[in-house]
Amino acid sequence: MENNHEKSFLVYQPENKDLSPEKVQLEIESLGLNIQEILELKAQTLENIQQDTQSQDSMNVKDRRAKQGERFVDFKEKENIRQVDLVETKKGFYFEYRNSKGEKQVVSESEMITDMEWGVYYDLNHQIVSKEIYQKYNTWREKYTQAYFDKLVRDKKDRQLILQRLFVDNVGQQDLYLAQAYESLLEGKDERKAGFVFEKMIQSTLKKISLDLGEEWGLEYIEADVVDDVEFKTDCILKIEDKHHRATGVEEISSDTKRKGIQLTLKKSGQKEFDDKKRQVESVKKKLHQHGLSQEMLPIDDLVLLSVDVDNPEIMDKYNQWQKDHQKSGGPEKIFKPQRLMEILSGIFQDSALDFNQNDEFKKVLLDYFDKQGYGKN
Repeated sequence: MENNHEKSFLVYQPENKDLSPEKVQLEIESLGLNIQEILELKAQTLENIQQDTQSQDSMNVKDRRAKQGERFVDFKEKENIRQVDLVETKKGFYFEYRNSKGEKQVVSESEMITDMEWGVYYDLNHQIVSKEIYQKYNTWREKYTQAYFDKLVRDKKDRQLILQRLFVDNVGQQDLYLAQAYESLLEGKDERKAGFVFEKMIQSTLKKISLDLGEEWGLEYIEADVVDDVEFKTDCILKIEDKHHRATGVEEISSDTKRKGIQLTLKKSGQKEFDDKKRQVESVKKKLHQHGLSQEMLPIDDLVLLSVDVDNPEIMDKYNQWQKDHQKSGGPEKIFKPQRLMEILSGIFQDSALDFNQNDEFKKVLLDYFDKQGYGKN
């Protein structure tokens, strides 16, 4: 998208003429009510799960069977819902489902969460979970429920923010570029672009790493909202704790925790689009240094612009291949070879406690993780 700041004095005119001020205000208010309803339902559902866990020991077999017939969550307006079976093992359990060919496919707990970003949801087939692992199962169910409701809120909040910035704050009167960016998101135009697909691939990968390895390595994935993305050039935030392991095995946690904003681009240095984005990122970084961690700015210490050497056809080929493979669990990012992903992530973790050049142990663990998760084997 061309960055025509010299045209920023023009009044923004939306392509969708049906969005009158009255309709916009009504939708913003309706979204606010929807968000409140979702938050209340989330709180009630999580409370029910916790009560269910506490009451299991005192339930008779008949009551437990009836209670365990409930779904993960009460899915709303979702079409692509896969039924999974819980398979018990000596150490716990795992989930599997059958693909369109009737073949069994194992899906990890982190994949079940990140697949929501690709419009794929999971629900438990009607089955009875043994008393021995029911508490562990309910802990997982609570985590999945939390992620599901958080996704619902994010989606509605993002739309509410877009409408607010476009039609209430009239951001187009100050910056036509921002208005055009918001409208592209409002109309779903970016969803068909390789850059958008690639961002989701890397974000999903980072989220999976955070879910599976984050506690051990001091890594937390933080979602960025639509304003963070458009106005502060931040696709996602990584909170990286500098963890030092003493020889005694006692862990010392340093107060040196970095919140790193990540901006990904497929544009190359020297291209006009890259130079424009670089200027925007430098402008945000300047404001960061002026304001520090404040309410007016993002809760980040630094913002990194990463130009990734991946061609648009390669991304769309992987995405189309994933679609033809019936949207196999784990998302299209699992089609990347582990070494290819390591090359991409190297720039993301650079200059942090998880820098591949400084933390060889984390690098080996991550490479092994991708291999065990089946990356590049599709």
